[in-house]
Amino acid sequence: MAAGARGRRGHRIGWGLVTNGSASWLTWQGYLLDPFGLGGKQGAWAFATLGVLDRAGHRLVVTLRWFSRSAVRAEESRSLPAPAARLARLPGLQCDIHAALGLERPLFLPEGS
Repeated sequence: MAAGARGRRGHRIGWGLVTNGSASWLTWQGYLLDPFGLGGKQGAWAFATLGVLDRAGHRLVVTLRWFSRSAVRAEESRSLPAPAARLARLPGLQCDIHAALGLERPLFLPEGS
């Protein structure tokens, strides 16, 4: 399912579980409280902001899935260019590091470079 469709579905669920008695133009909110058996817009759960809790729980689950061990392991297993190849494009940086550390030759360069 596309991210946009998931977002729209989440918004519909969230707005359906939230009510706002302070704004008369938001009377359409809370339309899912009665079908879910939560007492409707005037019931005990009307001002519990269940939509906010629902979305926060959803984001927690998505975050935990995104940063799961397998996802992190897959990202860490991707190969990166060698440090020497990356630093070869930054000769000024090599000289600065070399001078700052007082080394005899630049860091990350093989012998004979």
